[in-house]
Parts: sequence; structure tokens; C-alpha cells
Amino acid sequence: MHKRPETALYVRRVIVSRRYVGLGLGAALLDWAGDVARRRHRAVLLRIDVWTTNTALHAYYEKRGFTRQRGRDPRETGALR
Repeated sequence: MHKRPETALYVRRVIVSRRYVGLGLGAALLDWAGDVARRRHRAVLLRIDVWTTNTALHAYYEKRGFTRQRGRDPRETGALR
């Protein structure tokens, strides 16, 4: 297995109640996580595992600047970074 040289942290279980949709809370949480990853852990990447079948969630994260991992088929993995 090829090991990537970049330091990365994973975000998991980021959930915001549907009644707060449109307030930007999810985006604010991701920004905060990215800031903590950079400042406290010197991480270059923030990664998120997403269910392979949840294409709407994939689109949400991609709108916020995350990209699918290179070399991975989205039908096989939901990993975004």
C-alpha cells in the first residue's frame, strides 16, 4: 500500500439538525475542523469518509472544496479530501 507523505486528519459524524439548514453551521464546523487540523496538528489535509450511496452528501462536501481521492472509484469508496 502506498503511503501518502501529507499529514491528514479525519472528520467524522458531522451532523447538523435539519431545522438549521441554510444557516451555514455545517460549513462553519468544517472550517473550524480545518483550522484545528492546521494549527494544532500541522495537517495538510482534512479528510471525510462518506457513504458511497449518499451522493447528495458527496455534492455538499464537494461544494465546500473537498475532492474525491484520486485513483478511487466513487462506487467503491466515499472518501473525500
